[in-house]
Amino acid sequence: MTRTDASVAQSFPVGVVPAGSGNAVAKSLSHRVGQPCDNVTAALAIARGHLVSLDRAEFRAEEAASTTSPDKDGGAGAPPGSPRHQARSERLPIAMHSLLSLSWGFFSDVDIESERWRFLGGARFTVGAIVRVLFMRRYDAKIRFRPLGAEDAADAAFFLE
Repeated sequence: MTRTDASVAQSFPVGVVPAGSGNAVAKSLSHRVGQPCDNVTAALAIARGHLVSLDRAEFRAEEAASTTSPDKDGGAGAPPGSPRHQARSERLPIAMHSLLSLSWGFFSDVDIESERWRFLGGARFTVGAIVRVLFMRRYDAKIRFRPLGAEDAADAAFFLE
C-alpha cells in the first residue's frame, strides 16, 4: 500500500457483512470459521470482535497512457502523425490489491457490465456472462509473474503473452 500509515492500515480490522449479490469475501470468511454466510451471523461476529486474518495480494502494472507532444511552435493545424505533431506513449505505474483474486478481461467485464441488471440479484452474473459470450471481445496482455523473493525482472517467469 502506498499510504504513509500502511502498516497501521493493514492491521486495522474490517467487518464484512454479506449484503449484495456477490459476497465472495463474506462467504470465504464464514466458510473458514464454519459459520453460515448471512448478515445476522456476520454482524454478530463483528460486534463480538471475532477476527480472521486474510492474505492480501499486491499486483503492480504499467498502464499505457498516450500523450501528444506538439513541436515548439505548438503544432497548430498539424495532422496527427505528422512530424510537427508527434504522439508518444508513457507507462504509468499502478498498484492493485486483492483479497481473493484479480480478474481482468471477461470476468471483469461481466462483473462491471452486469451492474445494470442488479434488480435480477445473483442471476445478473449469468445474464452478463451470456451477453459477453455472444459479443466476445479480444483481450491482449503480457503477464509477468515474480515469485516471492525474486529480486529483479531477470528472476521473473513469463507465462502469458
